[in-house]
Amino acid sequence: MLSIADFPKYEAFKESGVDWLGGIPSGWNVKPGMVAFTESKRDNRGMKESRVLSLSYGRIIVKPDEKLVGLVPESFETYQLVDPGDIIVRCTDLQNDQTSLRTGLAKDKGIITSAYLNLKVNQGYDARYMHYYLHALDTSKVLYKFGTGLRQNLGYVDFKRLPVLDIPIEWQVGIAKFLERKTSQIDEAIAIKEQQIALLKERKQIIIQKAVTQGLDPNVPMKDSGVDWIGEIPERWDIVPNKKIFSLKKNLVGKKSAEYELLSLTLRGVIKRDMENPEGKFPADFDTYQEVRDGDFVFCLFDVEETPRAVGLSSHDGMITGAYTVFGADPG
Repeated sequence: MLSIADFPKYEAFKESGVDWLGGIPSGWNVKPGMVAFTESKRDNRGMKESRVLSLSYGRIIVKPDEKLVGLVPESFETYQLVDPGDIIVRCTDLQNDQTSLRTGLAKDKGIITSAYLNLKVNQGYDARYMHYYLHALDTSKVLYKFGTGLRQNLGYVDFKRLPVLDIPIEWQVGIAKFLERKTSQIDEAIAIKEQQIALLKERKQIIIQKAVTQGLDPNVPMKDSGVDWIGEIPERWDIVPNKKIFSLKKNLVGKKSAEYELLSLTLRGVIKRDMENPEGKFPADFDTYQEVRDGDFVFCLFDVEETPRAVGLSSHDGMITGAYTVFGADPG
């Protein structure tokens, strides 16, 4: 695992003169990005290349042929040429999208949309090191300091004046190799943990399914429920229509919405919305929202295939959008 001992120790540091860089080793220098990057604008006129590349989650991947449908150009001659070692940047719409990863290092020869910026790494600089440098500025949101225009778009002029670290090429190569090794180890550890989490979630669902449909006594006599997705149930249990258990509610809050807390149906169930730090879109008023009481069930009965959470049990009093369906449970 990564530890502080893995990093080289420098005897002295100095101020970089760049607020978001802070202190740097005394032997390092800061220069404008034009020393490290040149804009590449080679078009694919004449279809010199046919392999289509795509920027996906911070990686430049080869786009499968089966995905070359829908919103694609009439001709890929308008695309730009990409060589291994080029750094691709998605420069548009910084104002509205601050979550996507915007940079990626090309490992394949091919073409990519001309809407992206293609940075050729100059001699004396290692492409992998510069990729990691820009990736760090991307994930720390430093790149957003350089956006211009109404929608905060980036351009090559921003990268020409972007401060970059000027260090010997052999140091750059060493840092890049170190990061490749460490990030690979971390990615492997993440994959193992994700597999373990998936197995635990599956186990959790099995436990819930068996408990609610078969009870807790493994030795109780069983009978066929008559419902294929339920299977067998304890002999003394009965199947009844849900209208005997749930009652539909549709109590609109109207002009009293200010008296209610705002609720939301999420993967964590029905939660209170944080109105001190609101995120997302809200209506002009909440008059059409409906009342929810502690113990009510909230169902999302539309877009079931796309909705990650279809039902939740509320432990709060509040209000929720009228698009959901609220049921009260009959305690009898």
